[in-house]
Amino acid sequence: PLEYHIRWIGLDFFTTETAAFGTMGDTSATKVDDVEKQKKPKPTNRKNMGRNGRRRRQKVLAIEAAAAQAAVGNVPLDSSSKEDIAIGNPSVLPQDRGYQWPAVKDLCTLSESDKHALIAQLGYLPGNALKVVARVKDYFPSLLNIAEEPLALQLYPLVLRDESDSTRSHRKRRRQEDSRDKTTNDNDPTSDSELDSKKNPLVEPFPTMYWVTHPRFRAMISKLELSADESSDGGGGSIKQFEDRLQKEIEALDSMKQAHCRYGQQRYDLITKDDWKFIHNRKWETAFSQERGVAGIRNPSGIKCLHSHTAHYWSGCKYNVVGQWTSDQVQRLLDEAQSSTDMKS
Repeated sequence: PLEYHIRWIGLDFFTTETAAFGTMGDTSATKVDDVEKQKKPKPTNRKNMGRNGRRRRQKVLAIEAAAAQAAVGNVPLDSSSKEDIAIGNPSVLPQDRGYQWPAVKDLCTLSESDKHALIAQLGYLPGNALKVVARVKDYFPSLLNIAEEPLALQLYPLVLRDESDSTRSHRKRRRQEDSRDKTTNDNDPTSDSELDSKKNPLVEPFPTMYWVTHPRFRAMISKLELSADESSDGGGGSIKQFEDRLQKEIEALDSMKQAHCRYGQQRYDLITKDDWKFIHNRKWETAFSQERGVAGIRNPSGIKCLHSHTAHYWSGCKYNVVGQWTSDQVQRLLDEAQSSTDMKS
């Protein structure tokens, strides 16, 4: 009805006039004030960040804290510091990382002291750990207090994990059925009686063959990964800067191609004949292809993780220039921390 529209038009006019000129009782309420209120940024609400956003934020804060702590001290991981530095919060440690792959029993050359040191650094001993390939003294001889501690570790390319809801619904891992035929069981290392009692563990490809284990250096490399592109000459340490540097320096890219090739060949040669039979039965040949280089990537100009490249470089592969660049940046961070300490003293 016409009367209805007139009422709404009048109400709209009244609301507009009130916003613009204020009411008789309050002349300070203006439309300008309302606009200014809308311009003010709303405080960040963590509930609106989403689960992944909150996780990323927590990870960044953890890396920042760890890097700050790593930069100020070279405290050895002795028996008095194991709980505080490595184990920290036992509730978040993985409970299935210690399952030992059968081939590892024959290939592992870790000493008892190295096993204790790795547990202190990681909070657990990886079930596919083979040997320490670098120690702190090999690349940072000035850090005398931690000179003998493991820096990088070699791992076997197959690993055991517990099955969980996340592995079934999100990562779609294949569960090992108890009713396998005899032919498969003959070539299946997981049919071992010792493993049958471990909640029917899953087998996973593990393309990352080298790890940085020392928490101090892991923190500094994580800090480099988070760093912004502060310069255009490749002098920084972020992944993007290193990728740009590979595109500009042809010799560096050729060297990385060699590094990826050697990484894939080493992983290929490390797998035992029995495990190759198991891999063929699972049709996992592509996951262990020699074409897959550092951490399993195929593109030699791409960088997946600075930790993987640096561990490969510290293992003795001088072709991995990305690892060398990262190691140089770590040394720079150490020098800056030492200079800051000297100035304060």
